[in-house]
Amino acid sequence: MAEDEPGVSRPVQMGDWRIKPLPMQYTTVQLHRTFTPAQMQVLKKGIMPHEMEDKWFVYMQDNTLNLHRSWTGFCVYRVHFVEEDGQYRMLSADVNRNPDEYLNVDDQHDIEMISFLIDALFHLGHANYPDVPAVHANRQKQE
Repeated sequence: MAEDEPGVSRPVQMGDWRIKPLPMQYTTVQLHRTFTPAQMQVLKKGIMPHEMEDKWFVYMQDNTLNLHRSWTGFCVYRVHFVEEDGQYRMLSADVNRNPDEYLNVDDQHDIEMISFLIDALFHLGHANYPDVPAVHANRQKQE
């Protein structure tokens, strides 16, 4: 193991990967999920992609979890947490709406996808992949 390996010997940081900021075209969705301090410590470690199959680069900065696609560096989600009564609550998320970077426009799908990604990437629970929004299903049929 390297002395300074992001996500192992230290938390992943913004400068560990070539990323792009969340574009000006975004929406904010409200979230309602609570995490324990132990779960929050896991999130704060972040996710560093190591292979082509690793699709996400994730880091925490100032109680905001930033989720970027690893291949493009596009920021898809910026998830805001607040500490309340010894727990951490997901308050809201800024979601990329630039059609050149992210095609989904279904807020409910994004809310479900954020929970799925956190559970799947950080092994925090059983992760069910959200249903594909009708807009995407129709687009796939036409192609």
